Amino acid sequence: MSNAAPARDTPPSPGGFPAAHALAVFGVALAVRGVWCAFVQAPQDDVVSDMAGYIARARAVLDGVDAETCFPPGAHWFYAGELLLVGPGGLAAAGLLNAVCGAVVAPMAGALASECLPGRRAGLAVGLVVAAWYPLVALGGFFLSEVPFAPLAVGSVWLWARAVRTGRGWGIAGVAAGLGWLTRPPILLGVLLLVAWTWALGRSGALGGARQVAGREIARWVLPIVLAVTLGAARYRAVTGQWGLIADNGAVASFFAFTDYSGLTATPPRGAPKPAQRSFHPPSRADRGAFTSEFTFVGGRCEPGPLLAERDRVIAVSGPGVLMRRVARNVGLLASGNRLWPERHFAKRGVRRRVLSAWPWLTGCTIGLAAVGAVATARAPRTRERAITLGLLAPLLAVVVAAAGWGGEVRYRVPYDPLLIVLAAVGVVAVYDLARGARRARRG
Repeated sequence: MSNAAPARDTPPSPGGFPAAHALAVFGVALAVRGVWCAFVQAPQDDVVSDMAGYIARARAVLDGVDAETCFPPGAHWFYAGELLLVGPGGLAAAGLLNAVCGAVVAPMAGALASECLPGRRAGLAVGLVVAAWYPLVALGGFFLSEVPFAPLAVGSVWLWARAVRTGRGWGIAGVAAGLGWLTRPPILLGVLLLVAWTWALGRSGALGGARQVAGREIARWVLPIVLAVTLGAARYRAVTGQWGLIADNGAVASFFAFTDYSGLTATPPRGAPKPAQRSFHPPSRADRGAFTSEFTFVGGRCEPGPLLAERDRVIAVSGPGVLMRRVARNVGLLASGNRLWPERHFAKRGVRRRVLSAWPWLTGCTIGLAAVGAVATARAPRTRERAITLGLLAPLLAVVVAAAGWGGEVRYRVPYDPLLIVLAAVGVVAVYDLARGARRARRG
């Protein structure tokens, strides 16, 4: 299976993923998203639910107020930046900026594939697949955290892979990961796993004949991440007067991960101002039955105390088998058991509905091929490409672990789909090589 991760004793030329290919892939991705936002799902047309929250918090930031700790600040900071460019009322123009942001993911994925596979066609093929990948395109039609997070999740891994090959760009890779933390904190677990993997590479010679990774390079990579974590904690302290990492919605996620409540309703204390949103029902629960009633409590919607107390009570009265079934349910929700939110509310008929219904099958095939690619790479000789390809498993494993402890949903997996697609491409090459070897054996 060595063809799945061939050795290169010297770095490939700067044309490993040619600029022409990157521009072509970006152009296709931008055209697809532009058409989607113009004719299928314009972000400015449905500023409701979570989307309304992000825009409201972004406008508050422009007014000099940033006092929301229920959610991490990265997404509404991003949308505040968009609205600063186009004006607080320029949601249509902000939607076009969303398309540009989403289109960047495709050439990033193509460049990452070129770090894992020989030749230039693999990167081009992966980039074009990501350019038209329906879940990414669909989520780009809404003002959601996935829009800024996807390029950070994929870009941080691509920049890491490039730094492993060239020794340059460790700092910018850390900046991307740090911004990812401020947007979707579970990325930190994947970063920690990737740091551990990179440290092991530097000590074990697992890069084969290629250059090794020095400790000072890892330090340059980690420093921006530490600064981002510090910024998130300092902001939380400044807003709440309490110590915390970044936001309170982790308590909400953990509450639903280990209970069977269908939703929660927070009643503000007497005399407290009425919040904009008091109730919350996880989208993944709407597609599944057998859940109990709402949990009602006095306090803020994301107030950790009552939620974690009830979660701990439920855990205490649940047997190990029940808890394991809940963990398995949480992980399974990354791939099935719920349809892509909020797209499912708008894909009511025609081709759009059929694509939404059929896509889980394609996702399953992609995951299967990615597993083949991971196994084939693990069995290959030690090379830089092998080390980079196996490194893709770190953020994917982190997604699974985060889902186990904080709940899963298809939407949470989608920003990482380009990494699965790269691994699936490695799997396709491995299957092709195996079939070609079998044909040659029969002829011989």
